[in-house]
Amino acid sequence: MPINRRGGLTARQFRFCLEYPKDRDGGKALIRAGYNTSGANARAIASHLLRKPEIRDEIAKHTEAVAATQLVTVERVVKELVILGFFDPKDYFTWDKYGDLTIKASSELPPGASRAISEIVCDSRTTPDGSTVNKIKIKFHSKNDALGKLGDFLGMFKRRVELTDPEGRNPLTAALEEMWNKINGNGGMQDDKSAQNGKEIQVGVQMGESPRLLPGQPGIINISE
Repeated sequence: MPINRRGGLTARQFRFCLEYPKDRDGGKALIRAGYNTSGANARAIASHLLRKPEIRDEIAKHTEAVAATQLVTVERVVKELVILGFFDPKDYFTWDKYGDLTIKASSELPPGASRAISEIVCDSRTTPDGSTVNKIKIKFHSKNDALGKLGDFLGMFKRRVELTDPEGRNPLTAALEEMWNKINGNGGMQDDKSAQNGKEIQVGVQMGESPRLLPGQPGIINISE
């Protein structure tokens, strides 16, 4: 198989690196790159390729080159998300107290406002009396999606998952300790030898440790090490 000079990749691997950024679909990129495969097998091969550092590096280089050519910058992307996330319906329509709605002409829109529109559908129909009724449907890009991406970029929506109770203990460990203490009437380390199926089982409860089941003994919990 011929080797491409760039990064030691084969010709098809290099072509895959060029195709992948187009739609980020590994299976489709693999087929466009000339691999004789399809379906689940194509996706599996693409997944294998994408785990290779040299493949990822080449894809990153190509993606950066395309972005530079098209003048795609972080600032430009953020500005576009701001337009989508903060558009005002009053920039596009006027309405009165009687419910009459008027769509503004495109020439009346503020600069850049039209970019928040994802689809315009015009439909005309003739009524029984012979008159023509025009219907226009305007669909906007999702404000929630745009605002979510902006928030993620700015780090506004980081959430902390609290895994401890107010005293800093693991909740499961604390619950087991409380149950054990009620059974024994005290706290701290308690050992008990219990008979089950004729065998003696050591059950330990140690403050602050995470519980685990004893091998081969379902339902018997050992918290001590």
